[in-house]
Amino acid sequence: MRQFLLSHDGGFACHNIPVTNGPVIRRFQIEDLIIQDESGIVFRALDTETGKPVAVRRFFPFGESGDGLQDDEQVAYGIAISRLAGIQHPALRAAICGGCDPVDGMPFIATEWVEGEALPLILQGQNMPVESTTELITKALEVCELLSQIFAEEAVWVETDLQTIVVGNEESGRGFTFWISPFKWLGRQDSNRGLESIVALTEEVMGWTGQIVNDQAGRGLGGWVNWLRNAASTTSLHEAREMLAASVGIEPPPPAGHLVAKATAPALKPLKRPGTSKMPMFAILSLCIAIAGLGSWQWIRKPSRTEPPALAEAAPTVPETPAPAPKPRLKSTKPVVMT
Repeated sequence: MRQFLLSHDGGFACHNIPVTNGPVIRRFQIEDLIIQDESGIVFRALDTETGKPVAVRRFFPFGESGDGLQDDEQVAYGIAISRLAGIQHPALRAAICGGCDPVDGMPFIATEWVEGEALPLILQGQNMPVESTTELITKALEVCELLSQIFAEEAVWVETDLQTIVVGNEESGRGFTFWISPFKWLGRQDSNRGLESIVALTEEVMGWTGQIVNDQAGRGLGGWVNWLRNAASTTSLHEAREMLAASVGIEPPPPAGHLVAKATAPALKPLKRPGTSKMPMFAILSLCIAIAGLGSWQWIRKPSRTEPPALAEAAPTVPETPAPAPKPRLKSTKPVVMT
């Protein structure tokens, strides 16, 4: 059972308990205990390298009273965490790092902190509109197919418990945001790799749990649920995405390779907008004035190549003296003496 009262902190439906002088897990300074249940504990922590808040989850892989991971299991867990490094998707809490407690072997994972509210707090017991449900399920399937490409195995890699799904607030710029389920690679749910949890999630938010649904219900969403109820254990994630798009009349999904390329692409530097230069505007104006002044000063100092007409008319006329004609060269009259 969950041990704390409801609140709106970071999308968790629980009461946060401040931790004074909390311990440090790797580089994360524990600040608040957010939630604890039979699966583990969630802390709000401060990333001492970036100064940003993060969510640190410590898992109980074999129950609250069970042991941690053995050495070979810790290696496998570390490999899974390393594959998540750098994966970015707006509907997935990005994994920062993870590992295992060196004392008891309990695994943990640190993910980004998303400001928002847990889905149950938004629904307040009401059914979700069809458009929102379509978006929710589309995002869940998309993230699962992305992670299936990363882990080279198809599965519902996100947690579908409503308490774990966060709707980001306006400042965060996030919509439905899922948390990766570590129990998939920890061996807790190996017996079920189908899409039954996606069916259950759709039925829960639409109020269709345990009901016979008409194919036309929910603008075609009912037909997709009926199909997936029968095909959950045999269909693929991409086929489920294609069938959902066709049933509700939205654009067909992009291929899985496109998802991976987009999720692993490095972030591009945003172009600077005009007027965002670091040089103050007054400095630019001063430079322009200085250049203009220097140009004017040089123009004034430059001597004129042609004499102004007024000065030319006032100048006295001086008669030109012809140059003396050259004297003719006379021939010598001295007799030439022949020898």
